[in-house]
Amino acid sequence: MNKQGKKSGEVIRSDEFLPQFRTLFAERRGYFSPQEWYDRLDLGKTLKGMIAAREADEIIRKLSFKSFEADYKTMLVWLPETMNEEAANKILKILEEPWERTLFILVSEHPDRLLPTILSRTQEVCVPRIAPEVLEREAFARGVADPLQARNMARLADGDLLELGHLVAGESDAQRKEHFDLFCSLMRLSYNDKHLELVTWAEDAAQLSREQQRGFLRDAARLLRESYMLHAGIREISYLWGRGAGLLYEVRPVCRLAEHRAADRRDRERLRTDRAERQSDDRIHPFCPLGEQNDKTFVTMARVTLLMGGNLGDVKRTLQSAQQLVNARVGAVLRCSHRYESAPWGFTSENRFSNQALELTTDLSPLEVLDACQAIERELGRNRAAEQLERSASGARYTSRPIDIDLIFYDDLVLETDRLTLPHPLLAEREFALVPLCEIMRQRRHPVLGISVGEMLSALRENHKTEKA
Repeated sequence: MNKQGKKSGEVIRSDEFLPQFRTLFAERRGYFSPQEWYDRLDLGKTLKGMIAAREADEIIRKLSFKSFEADYKTMLVWLPETMNEEAANKILKILEEPWERTLFILVSEHPDRLLPTILSRTQEVCVPRIAPEVLEREAFARGVADPLQARNMARLADGDLLELGHLVAGESDAQRKEHFDLFCSLMRLSYNDKHLELVTWAEDAAQLSREQQRGFLRDAARLLRESYMLHAGIREISYLWGRGAGLLYEVRPVCRLAEHRAADRRDRERLRTDRAERQSDDRIHPFCPLGEQNDKTFVTMARVTLLMGGNLGDVKRTLQSAQQLVNARVGAVLRCSHRYESAPWGFTSENRFSNQALELTTDLSPLEVLDACQAIERELGRNRAAEQLERSASGARYTSRPIDIDLIFYDDLVLETDRLTLPHPLLAEREFALVPLCEIMRQRRHPVLGISVGEMLSALRENHKTEKA
């Protein structure tokens, strides 16, 4: 016996579900999705409805009866695209030669999936999407008190009353977040040319159901579109905020837009100017849970510069692992330098250092970036307690280490705390830091000194020449 009380192989017809259908129709005021109907029938997430050939026979049988209560006989077929081929061909025959005063109303969400022969024998009537102002009023009626929040929900619903209900109730927030994270990983792997990882990503995506894949593609298309709009400066038609705003820089390679230094400076100035406004803005980011937005706390993106180095173990592999962990836990890596070797600074050692500079975008605060970087150091084998003991024994200021990650710049923030000073206070004295930085940001100006990274390196080398002379 199945869930509907039928024996295996016994045909189930739609007439048996009319009471449940009428009840659901009344409860939802005529607005419900196929999945809600399947849930009401307890079909689960895998089983779907289908109009079989015997159902088509039943339709033809009913229409053969004489009408007593009205002049016309009307047959309403919901989701005709679910008909199998045999059922569709049977319905086609009666559509070609219907009985007198007989009307067929086919209510379809995907008419492109119908047989072309059926489409050619029907008159298409497109039902327009609900206007945004109507959905905005409906959002108010459902308890959304904030006018800006209601307007954003109406826009994100895209004319769909069901989607508006999901946004108000927060029912699709988890799925949207999953799609957002999946999209971010795809963009980051593509940008960094991680070909093997992309194959793994594709294999993981293939495990999703067909409906989940469709949902991901819809959300990904929205993210790409709104990233383009945001990059073009058309903010009035872009609703990409919070973590999604950081995708502006990740999507640039896809757009094939040139990243000139002047444009980069303008972007940073615009982001810094808008930061305070975004922190008090109530706009809804489509890929953030609504519940997290009620506190009116919105994340903005910052450009961060890191310097990584080490002189113990397999430094090349360690730096590669560090870059991957930074990309995954701190923010999307935009640019990275080559590795440069240098002699130890502040102490003596036979092992030379290998150093690399990174520029990334992040939604973390400066101290959160510091904590994340120190956690990565520990994971990759750094033991600060052991280093402290070694420094105490030798009297040196520094010692050898497998990995060291320094926070150099955080936008143009100037900060001095017990744990963190920004920009890095010793940057102008360290040639091993300035060399890889010059590769990726020679014209980057120090917010305190007022000179560029390239100028700092030239001044430092000139001082070294003078001292030697």
